[in-house]
Amino acid sequence: VVSDIERIGDYAENICEYTERLIKANTPFSDSAKAEVCEMNNAIQMLYATTIRVFNKLDVQALMQAETYESLVDDYKKNLTIAHVARLEEGKCSAESGAVFLSLVSNMERIADHMMNVAKSITAYTKTPVIHTITA
Repeated sequence: VVSDIERIGDYAENICEYTERLIKANTPFSDSAKAEVCEMNNAIQMLYATTIRVFNKLDVQALMQAETYESLVDDYKKNLTIAHVARLEEGKCSAESGAVFLSLVSNMERIADHMMNVAKSITAYTKTPVIHTITA
């Protein structure tokens, strides 16, 4: 758990550095890119709240909900990447902001992965079997 929390901190630091880079280069994201990042962030915030509930209360039912949020974050990464490549091809954003956007989205998805690892760690502390679902 400690290493996962440490990695979350590392990715958060990366995200701060990406933000600083955009500000210094005066290359902001387009409004649509900002909105997409906010939507993905909302899903991560829901995953965070659910992970805290799973971890603090050993709540296996909440673990299944956390898996749903983590899957949603994975979908966001895929869809945001596709949408951003389209913006790049259409000339709606710069190459620099495009590269930062893709790195940002990737780091956000990795944060969600590590949060999920923290949530799944309860299986070591509870006798209740955890059912994992496979989503396509």
